[in-house]
Amino acid sequence: MGYRTSPGSTPKNIIHPSIEPDKFIVGPNGYAESKYISKLLISYASDKFLPHGYEFSLTRVGQIAGPVRGKGLWNKTEWFPSLVLSCIHLCSIPSHLGSSLGKIDWVPVDILADIIADLALTNNVQHEVRQDVELKAGAGTVLKDGELDKILENNPAAKLLEFYEDVLGGGEEGNVLETEKTKKASKALNDFKGVKREWIAKWISE
Repeated sequence: MGYRTSPGSTPKNIIHPSIEPDKFIVGPNGYAESKYISKLLISYASDKFLPHGYEFSLTRVGQIAGPVRGKGLWNKTEWFPSLVLSCIHLCSIPSHLGSSLGKIDWVPVDILADIIADLALTNNVQHEVRQDVELKAGAGTVLKDGELDKILENNPAAKLLEFYEDVLGGGEEGNVLETEKTKKASKALNDFKGVKREWIAKWISE
């Protein structure tokens, strides 16, 4: 972080991550770390403004998947749709995606909206993930295509090579977020039993 040296307000306090359970659930990448920093900022603001009647609720969400009700597409620039398109282009499905993505803990975006609506008035930190289905697909073949720069439209996973390399190179299991309290607060999450095969077929066909 930085600030202007010209006259004006400067921060009085620097917020440092404390040694708390939260730090151990942050993914090993800048995207996840940025969300953790946002969480710290919101928590700090809540401490300051809660006495004035302001409340907050935080949700830690796993992979947000495409919708399952009605029309709508999963963003094709994200890792799974990109991988599917690249597999079609390469006529090959790699064998695995490493331990961190080897299980599906996705929540369809329209179901997630129902869950957040249930939790909107809950002053707490909530987890919304599922981890039921094992994913037998990967990126090994994508890494071997020598014409990646020329065929990004047909092989969009090429844009995410660094991400796939990190996933394939990591041997540690990802963190699992406890969701029992959240399910008690959200009927939508409690009723959600995990990703169905027909949903994956829908996302692939789209």
